[in-house]
Amino acid sequence: MKRWDDVLLRGLDPKGDGQFAASRGGKRHKGVDYRYAEGDEVKSPVSGTVTRLSRCYNNEPYLLVEILSHKGAFLWRFLYIEPTVKAGQKILEGDLIGHAQNIASKYKGGMKNHVHVEVNINVKLLIGGEGE
Repeated sequence: MKRWDDVLLRGLDPKGDGQFAASRGGKRHKGVDYRYAEGDEVKSPVSGTVTRLSRCYNNEPYLLVEILSHKGAFLWRFLYIEPTVKAGQKILEGDLIGHAQNIASKYKGGMKNHVHVEVNINVKLLIGGEGE
């Protein structure tokens, strides 16, 4: 079993950089890419509720898992995972959420296989606040 703190980052490869905010043309990379081989088990780094399973891109086999955690303040997205969970399922930190897919095969030319992780934060739920 891989622990998240033991997983290497994708880093720089011939297809770009997997670091947070790395350049994507006129955009920025919204997450962090962690190196996983195809079929590796992917465990959740948080406890929460699976809110959605979906395709990453239309008409392609790449899938994602979304998990809502910390009383709804954090929405985690794990891309390029074949899910082993269902929407609405409660999970604990360390539970299996899926197996890494082969995203490197989509981008020929040396991209390291990886799982992409994003976290969106609802700041109002996290720290509070009222409108004007």
